Amino acid sequence: TREAMAGDIDISLKNLGTTYIDLYQVHNPSPKDLETVISCGGALEALFEAKEKGKIGHVGITLHSLELFERALELPWVETVMFPYTMVESQGKELISKCAEKNIGFIAMKPLAGGAIDDGDLALRYILNNPEVTVVIPGMADVKEIKQNAAAANDTSPLTSGEREKIEQIKDTCFLLVQKLGLSNDDKMYTKDFVIAVQSDVIKAYEEAKKKYEETVHAKEQLEQLKVD
Repeated sequence: TREAMAGDIDISLKNLGTTYIDLYQVHNPSPKDLETVISCGGALEALFEAKEKGKIGHVGITLHSLELFERALELPWVETVMFPYTMVESQGKELISKCAEKNIGFIAMKPLAGGAIDDGDLALRYILNNPEVTVVIPGMADVKEIKQNAAAANDTSPLTSGEREKIEQIKDTCFLLVQKLGLSNDDKMYTKDFVIAVQSDVIKAYEEAKKKYEETVHAKEQLEQLKVD
């Protein structure tokens, strides 16, 4: 609601010890929640008021759904979109291009697939070689990682043939894993579990888990049939 968001903004300012926040984002709303946010008396009204008062500079949105990503691009108040984008999760690439066309900032979240991609330098360079990405936000646990990420980001040279080959190998392995497990690859979206499976060579474990699941489903179906009989 308008009142709740106004309170959250003031709490954020107090906790951060500041009077101004550059970017305030609506975090991962469901379709229903998004409609509530933009409705009369919704949270968006408080964001507009805070912007007018100089408490915040810009308003954006974070998402995990392609459907909502597309919806967000139709909303005139959206200045930034934060969405997963990695070398193995590029399902939003076309919409990222639309962000650039509409002058909407794109923030790449989870660039290392939640920690599943070991080569952080390559992961960041892949993302930042896309000129339509405004900023990438890797997690950093210590000063060493900050320096490593900064070095990777400052390397603006094109990807080398060796780097491109390694990226394609990772993509191909993920694709083969999806096929091997009989999973849907319609949107070419790879989850953290898939990447971990590739790196840890635990396809067999996935197959065993899948088999057990299928056996459980079959047993339940048989039980239901017996009840009917």
